[in-house]
Amino acid sequence: MPTRFALTGWQKALVKFVRNPTVEVIAAIVVVLLSAWVVIEAETSERSNPFPVLFGHK
Repeated sequence: MPTRFALTGWQKALVKFVRNPTVEVIAAIVVVLLSAWVVIEAETSERSNPFPVLFGHK
């Protein structure tokens, strides 16, 4: 049987804020953008040319 703890005012406000669906969507967008940035940084650090080559090397 799970035990419920008595929450104070600021804890209730924090739980209400975190459970807001808008916060979940914004958090998901931030995670996707952060992961895309990490992948792009990893790819560009391995290349000597910072710009993508569209039609092969010349």
